[in-house]
Amino acid sequence: MSLRSIGGVLRMSVGVWLNGFHKFLGISSPLMAELWGIYFGLTTTWNYGIESLRIPSDSHQAIQLLLDPNIDYTMLPPVLAINLMYVVAGILSFCVPREKNMVVDGIAKLNLPRDYLM
Repeated sequence: MSLRSIGGVLRMSVGVWLNGFHKFLGISSPLMAELWGIYFGLTTTWNYGIESLRIPSDSHQAIQLLLDPNIDYTMLPPVLAINLMYVVAGILSFCVPREKNMVVDGIAKLNLPRDYLM
């Protein structure tokens, strides 16, 4: 456990930038940071009215948790929130990209002042 922040990028299927986000989480594990990043990415896309999307994550463990029908949601609140959104939209897919997403990693590592919390 250490101080963590998350970041994400919303792009069209052809790679055109729509929006990005950065949030300071505080003390968290890498897995929880990844899950919260996916959640905030989903809420950002819904603000644009986008329901059909592919969610890349370099965390194979996070993707497995999101796709596991037997997961105990009470232990992982972001998994519950993501799965509720998944049930409503029904048109999400998760993938682990081959290459690292340098843009998202850069946004997540921004060193913003603590009073910049969004």
